[in-house]
Amino acid sequence: MNALFLAIVLSFETGSTLGATWSYDDIPSWATNYPACAGDQQSPINIVSDDAVVDADLGNFKHALFDGPPQSMLVKNTGYTLQVDLTNGYIINDSSLLPGQFKAAQFHFHWAAPNAAGSEHLFNGNQYWGELHIVHYNTKYPDLGTAASEPDGLAVLGFFMADDYPQDNTAVERIIQPLVDDQVNYYKENATYSATFSMETFLPNNISVYYRYQGSLTNPPCYESVVWTVFSKPIRISRRQANIFETMVFENARGANGTVPINNNYRPVQPLNYRTVTRSSYCSGTGSFSMPTFHFTALCATVVGLITVR
Repeated sequence: MNALFLAIVLSFETGSTLGATWSYDDIPSWATNYPACAGDQQSPINIVSDDAVVDADLGNFKHALFDGPPQSMLVKNTGYTLQVDLTNGYIINDSSLLPGQFKAAQFHFHWAAPNAAGSEHLFNGNQYWGELHIVHYNTKYPDLGTAASEPDGLAVLGFFMADDYPQDNTAVERIIQPLVDDQVNYYKENATYSATFSMETFLPNNISVYYRYQGSLTNPPCYESVVWTVFSKPIRISRRQANIFETMVFENARGANGTVPINNNYRPVQPLNYRTVTRSSYCSGTGSFSMPTFHFTALCATVVGLITVR
């Protein structure tokens, strides 16, 4: 990004109202106005599969959890990302999956410039084209904004995105259609989807293998209030769809002099410090996973909870 924005409703991880400015062009300065950004449990991180500890108590995410569509869905350009706010989103109430009852509030995207990679988390040092975050808040708190600063307030499900699919992803196309229709391309523009749809429609087929750690929001105010779940299998989109994110979402208001595409809206990885990354023991057999710069085969045995990546 090439400019700072007054934070009216800027924290796209939380939707909270803040009274300061921040920019992806000057990430080292975040901690000046937001001290939590200098904490020792910050996100994102580099997930190293061989270092992750298998946790047999972690349950199996199933697509049925995400099957219920919300009451309404508002897609908007925040000046930092494309975000979809959910009214009465699904609830996850399974202690083997998340440490509390968590309600889905919104999802948003991170990506890079054309011909680059822009996921926030890395996997074994490698970066995907982008990343989708579904943000949930603990229902012991009244809303997302209140929960954001509480140590047990948030749960974010992270999905890598690969731009190697040979055809358009029809579920993702539904999400970005307002961009194609020139409805939400500029800062503060928003639109309501005429028909809601469930999160299940755009998730990967295999959501059994995932990594878990305690971390933070990946943008100011960087509260260390997030239990992170990062899935190994990516959402695959076409190069055309990736190009829409890269070239049709602008950080400036409509009518401003010039247009500045939102690119590189990701934070570099942070030190793991003393934290432990755990991983699920579930898997669905042998499968191939694509990364932007390499190809690997994941072999796992649920009996011993072993996942080997090579």
